[in-house]
Formats: sequence, structure tokens, C-alpha cells
Amino acid sequence: MPFCRSVALDIAVAYDAFYYDDDQELTAYIWHNYRNLLTPLEALAERTLLAESKAQHTSDRMAAILRERWVAMDDPDVAAALAGGSDVFRNRVRERILKECDKQIVINRCPQCSRLVATPKAHQCLWCGHDWH
Repeated sequence: MPFCRSVALDIAVAYDAFYYDDDQELTAYIWHNYRNLLTPLEALAERTLLAESKAQHTSDRMAAILRERWVAMDDPDVAAALAGGSDVFRNRVRERILKECDKQIVINRCPQCSRLVATPKAHQCLWCGHDWH
């Protein structure tokens, strides 16, 4: 490996190691890989969060359309689920899924650095670069 690539890889790994947060990564891992385990209310609340996020970064006209068609904040259950904010909601859903669906969940960690990898079937760590194909 050329010297400059080696140094760049070392810097990237050190950066990732500094910013790795297992709790945050576990939440992202569950949301990315196990959306099928959301309840209908959780799916509606997530759709509302996504639409609201998109509405904040588009034209006023498009924002109005998104909010009309996709945002369900008038539903008291959705409003209650999102009352603490998106991070609280996502963490609460993660905990429920881990507790209620533990037999269906595969937490895949790198055998070298013990960090979460991208998917349950991944064989390469995006954090340390280890490959176990």
C-alpha cells in the first residue's frame, strides 16, 4: 500500500474510533435493518418524521403537499409517540424491538474491533476495515 494511502487509512480509522457511539450505532443498525418489525403506529410516526424533515428543505408549495399527504401529527397517538423528539422516539422503538423481537435480531459485530457492522450478513467492518469473507 502506498505511503499516502496508508496514512490516510490510519487517520480515517482514528477519526472513526473517536466518534463511534455504540448506542447511536445500534439505533441506526436496528432502524436500517429491521424496519419490518415496526408497529403500524411506529411506521406512521416514522413516515411523519421523514415527511417533516423533507418539508423543511423544500419549497413552501412542496412542503404544504408533503405535510398534507404524509404528516400525521393530527393523530394523537402519533403526536404522543413523537412528543419527546425524534431521537427519543427512535431509541424507544429500538428498545422495544430488541426486547420483543430478540429471537429475530442478529447483532453483527466485527470480530476484530467489536463494533457494529452495516448489516446482519456483512463480512467487512466499515470502522476498522477488517474483512472476514
